[in-house]
Parts: sequence; structure tokens; C-alpha cells
Amino acid sequence: MIDSGRRLVVFAEKADGPAPWYRNFYRYGMETPFAFRSPSEMTCAPHRGGTGKQLFLLNHFITNAGGSRLDAGRVNARDWVLERTRACETERGSPVTFIAVDYTTIGDALGAVNELNSRRTQGD
Repeated sequence: MIDSGRRLVVFAEKADGPAPWYRNFYRYGMETPFAFRSPSEMTCAPHRGGTGKQLFLLNHFITNAGGSRLDAGRVNARDWVLERTRACETERGSPVTFIAVDYTTIGDALGAVNELNSRRTQGD
């Protein structure tokens, strides 16, 4: 973003930050839960931020006593990320803006995000 001259977007998680531009994410955004103990528990249910916001954070990781490298291999697979993103967009009626993953070098979450971004820039 810096090299391209684009702006960096920064939000606070718990409250507005010390500067007027440093806003609480949940004023503008909503998210899915983030405390999934197994892949089968992953849902699209509303969590912090409620519903109907313009920004949508998809928490896409397993936290069974901390991050799980083993589960990251499964949930970070390109098709898994794409399928869950589509399901959550349908269920919540809003496009996913951000996808949070653990162990980004495991699986192909980046490939899924690139595909989603490509589709959106083509108007799909």
C-alpha cells in the first residue's frame, strides 16, 4: 500500500484511539466469532459490531488452546476460504471486507483472497 501511494487503513479494537482519525472498528464494522475450537464449529454468526455495518471482518482461524497449525492446513485451503466467505456473505447479506487467518504460510488463503479481489474488480 505504501509503495503504491495508497492509504493505510487503521482501526482501534476496543475504543477510539487518541487521534480523531483513529476510530473503533466496530463503529463501522462487524465480525464473526473468533473462538472456534475446531473447523466444524466455524460459523458466520454475528459477533462484535452487530450486523448491518459496511465493513465485514471474517475471523477464519482455530483457537484450540492457542493457534492450531494442524487446523490451519485445512481451513487455510483455498477452497475452504472461498466456500466459507461465500456462505458468510450470503448469510450476513454483506461482502466480506477482511479475512483474518493464522499461519498465513500454511495453505493458500492468500490465493483465495486474490481470487475474491479479482472477482470484485471485474464486477462479479
